[in-house]
Amino acid sequence: MAVNLTISGSGGSLRTTPRTVNTWIRNSTWLAMPTVLSTDQKVVGLYGVTNDSSNFVALTCGGAYTVDWGDGTAPQNYATGVTAYYKYDYASINSTLTSAGMKQVLVTITPQNGQNLTTVNLNVKHNQTGLPDSVGVNWLDLVIAGSNISSLTIGGSAVTLGICERVRILSHAAWTGVQTATMFQHMFALQYVSLDLTGSTVTSTAYMFLNCFSLTNVNNIIFVTSNVTNMSAMFIGCTSLTSVPL
Repeated sequence: MAVNLTISGSGGSLRTTPRTVNTWIRNSTWLAMPTVLSTDQKVVGLYGVTNDSSNFVALTCGGAYTVDWGDGTAPQNYATGVTAYYKYDYASINSTLTSAGMKQVLVTITPQNGQNLTTVNLNVKHNQTGLPDSVGVNWLDLVIAGSNISSLTIGGSAVTLGICERVRILSHAAWTGVQTATMFQHMFALQYVSLDLTGSTVTSTAYMFLNCFSLTNVNNIIFVTSNVTNMSAMFIGCTSLTSVPL
């Protein structure tokens, strides 16, 4: 497929303002996301639950944390570094349906009293036996905030976030090296990303957007590339991408 790709900018390593407006329109059947501030320590995700037995989700955080799975059950506490495994019961969830026929829940991750969220990993495969090698998880919309988060994993190879359309990262600590490499890989439906890398010490953005087929622009990302030494295949497979600002 031929792609018309333009590189825009004045030659500097920092872009401070978006050049065009992202035209992504949020699905009107999705539940509204709560307000999350950049000063919060919180991850909120809209998750779609399908009418079958495959609703397994897992995640791991650094810092003792609490997950409200959004289905009316009591929030659950987890020790730092311990993986949270969960299975949704479609029949027990009382919610409106998405246009794709999924019930939906709002998952909220917060640190326990006196704790900080230091790492967040959403690309974790559930330990249920018999799951296929390739497992999809149904995150639809994500917002992440935490000035102590130094390691963040969203896309990757353990599971596929193939239907997630938006990711907003409001605050983070100074990520280093690999933390942005592969960050959004295999997120086939991703259309909107907001992220400010000012103050980071990122050295690698390799494969950062691997196979983000639906991504048309990255104009809501403030890139800082002064420390980056590896941009290998950063946009490989981005067949809808039309512009990349310097």
